[in-house]
Amino acid sequence: MPKCGCSTKERYIKDLESNAQWVDLGLFYHDLGEDGLAVKFMCYDIIEKIDSGNIYSAALVFKEMVKRQLLESLLFAALTEARVNNDLWKQLRILLELNQHSEAIKFLLKHKEEIESSHNVLLSYFLTTVLGDERRKVEARKNLARALREVQIIGINKVMIDGKIVEIEKGSFFNL
Repeated sequence: MPKCGCSTKERYIKDLESNAQWVDLGLFYHDLGEDGLAVKFMCYDIIEKIDSGNIYSAALVFKEMVKRQLLESLLFAALTEARVNNDLWKQLRILLELNQHSEAIKFLLKHKEEIESSHNVLLSYFLTTVLGDERRKVEARKNLARALREVQIIGINKVMIDGKIVEIEKGSFFNL
């Protein structure tokens, strides 16, 4: 055993890192179920290949990421995080990104009262669409248009409303 007291796994990871074997490291992390790290290291490899003009090899690494469904894995991890944080908008967006439309509908119906009291114009619009209430849908569409017309985004977490710069919480733009 080396002096560092490293486990076999740690030595293997250090060896791959020191030799810049990013794809192998990414695949190793994928095998360990750590898909965030898998994507990180496989993207390192893609960037290096593109920077060196080896577009075809970069595309093959990307194809491998798709084959292993790493995008979906990241979206499911983000969905878990959004649920923990009770971020309704992000949960809905992720369900739609995953093409889980029936789950998105169930989600909207389950959170109907919370959405209606949130004043989030986008969530309200999606909810009224699901409910099929044309009058409320038209009203939600007007509210959405009004919010987009009245607010000018001027920076990260800053908007201008009625000529005043207002700091907003991350992700709260559509709650104005």
